[in-house]
Amino acid sequence: MPLKLSIPDLEQLTPERVRELDCAQKEQLLNNILDDLRELHDRLNRTPWNSSCPPSSQPVWGRVGKPKEGEEGEKGEDKEENKTSAESGEVSETSNEKSGGESGSEAKEQSEDESGFSRAEEEKDKKPGRQPGMVGHSRNQNLPMTGEVKHIPGECVVCRATQSEENFVAETGHLTVDVERVGESGGVLGLQATHVKHLYGKTTCPACGHVHRTEPGRTSKEEPWEVELTEWRLVGPMLVSLIVFLHFRMRLSYRRIQEFLDIWLGLYLSTSTLSQCVHEAGRAVEPLEEELVEDIQKAALVHIDETGWPEGKEVLWLWCFITVTTCLYMIGYRSREFLENVLGEMFLGWMMSDGYRTYRFYPQRLRCWAHLLRKARGLAQSSNSAEAKPFGKAVLTFLADLMAAIYAAREGPPGENLKERFADRLADFKVLCERYSQADHEKTRLLAREFLNDWDAIWAVLENPDLPLTNNTAEQALRHWVIARLLSQGTRTPQGTRVFGLLASVIDTCRLRNINPWPYLAEVLANRRQGKEAPPLPVSALS
Repeated sequence: MPLKLSIPDLEQLTPERVRELDCAQKEQLLNNILDDLRELHDRLNRTPWNSSCPPSSQPVWGRVGKPKEGEEGEKGEDKEENKTSAESGEVSETSNEKSGGESGSEAKEQSEDESGFSRAEEEKDKKPGRQPGMVGHSRNQNLPMTGEVKHIPGECVVCRATQSEENFVAETGHLTVDVERVGESGGVLGLQATHVKHLYGKTTCPACGHVHRTEPGRTSKEEPWEVELTEWRLVGPMLVSLIVFLHFRMRLSYRRIQEFLDIWLGLYLSTSTLSQCVHEAGRAVEPLEEELVEDIQKAALVHIDETGWPEGKEVLWLWCFITVTTCLYMIGYRSREFLENVLGEMFLGWMMSDGYRTYRFYPQRLRCWAHLLRKARGLAQSSNSAEAKPFGKAVLTFLADLMAAIYAAREGPPGENLKERFADRLADFKVLCERYSQADHEKTRLLAREFLNDWDAIWAVLENPDLPLTNNTAEQALRHWVIARLLSQGTRTPQGTRVFGLLASVIDTCRLRNINPWPYLAEVLANRRQGKEAPPLPVSALS
C-alpha cells in the first residue's frame, strides 16, 4: 500500500505550516501520519514467512529457520484477481505485451583515408580467413591420439557380403575429443580425456566389386534451429553431456567451464564452442518434449507454478508442470491460452496451483494453503488492530484446526468427508470473509476476497484428504532454476530460451525417475548426430 505522505509533502510540512492548520486539518494530518507509521512498521516486520519477500532479501545474520508449517515463497499476485466473483464477473485472460521494437538502427559512420576510400570498401575486397602478414590462431594443443576408428559398412548392400577393413581406403576424417568414465568395473572412479581420429572413405566389396562410401552422420535441417546435428564435430557426446552438467546443474559460466576443462582435463575449448555444445544438446532432446507433454496430460495430479524469465529485453515466464515422475519446463507468456495449449483437452486430473486467476477456469483445481497461511500470518502480526489482526488470527486458527483434521484423516480409515463435518464452521467462516471483503485495510480486504474467489478450490482437500495441501513440489523444482536465472540474467535469444526449457525438462525428469541423466543425454546426442531417432525417456528406476 503506498504511503499517504510523499517526500514532497513532508518537505512542505514545516512547523510554521503545521501551526497555521486548524483543528480538523491537524487531526486529518495526524491520521495520515499514523497510517503511514503503521504501514512502515508492517514493512519492517515483513519476512519470507509472512509475506512474498524472497529468503535472499534477509541479511545473513538475520535469517531464521523455517517455521513448522514449512511453506515456500510465492510470487506477487495481481490485485485484480482478489475481487469477488460478483464484482469482477467473467475472468479475462491475461498475457504479457511484447515490448515495442526499437527504432531503426543508426547508420554507422565510415572512416575514410586520405585516398578517399572508405573502410567498408576495403573490407569488401578482403578474402575470408587469415590475412597475409597477420598472426594466425589455431588449436594450441597437441593431444596424444588415444584411438582410431575406421567407419566401414557392415555388409554389402548388393550381395550382403561382410565387409572387412582390408579393402578400406580413407578419403577424409576428423578428430574428436571426448571423456570416458573409468573405474566403473572396480577401482577409483574418474574421468579420462580421449582424442580419437575418425576416418571415412570407400570400401570395395571383395565378392561383387560394389564400392561403398561412408561419411559422417547428419540430421537434416529443422526449423528454427541454427545449430547443426552431425558427427563431424570436435566435441564428443559424453563431453557435451559434461558441459551441460557444469552449465545447468553446477551453474558455471562458459568461462568457468573453459577453465575447469583446461586445468583438470587438459582440454581447451572456446566459449563459442561450449555454447554450441549446449545448443546442440537442446536440439537433440527436442523430440522428447512430446513424450513429456503426454505424461503430464495423463497424470492424476499436476503441480503448476510459474516465475518471471527475461529473454533479452522481453519478460517471459518460466512454467513448471511436475508430477511424481515427470517434470516439464516451458517458457512463454503468462496467459490462459499458453496453459490450455500445454494441458489440452486430455488432462482430466487435479491441478495444484497458487491464486493466479488464469487457473480458475479449470474445475478440478486445488489451492495452495501455504500462500494463505503466510498472508494470514502477516495480518496477525500487523499493527492494524482494528481489522488486520483479528481477521489474520481467525484465519490461522481455522486453518490450523482443519489441517489437524486432515492429517488425522490420512492416518485413519478412509471415507470420512471433512467438508460435511466442518460445514457449520465453514459457513461461519464464509460470513466472516464476506464481512472483511469490504474492510478498509487493503491486505485484509484482498485476503478475504481471495478466500471467496477460490472457495471450492481451497476446500476440495477436505473431501479428498490424501491430496496435497501445498504447491511446494513445483516451487521447490523452480528454486534451482531461479538461482540460475539470478546468475545468468536469463537468456538472450529465442533459441537459447528453447534450449533452456528442453534441457531442464529432461534433466529433472531423469532425476525424478532416479536415473542418471548424463549418460542418457550422451546417448541421445550420439543417436541424433547419426540421423537416428532419440531413444525414449527411461522408465523410473523406483518402479
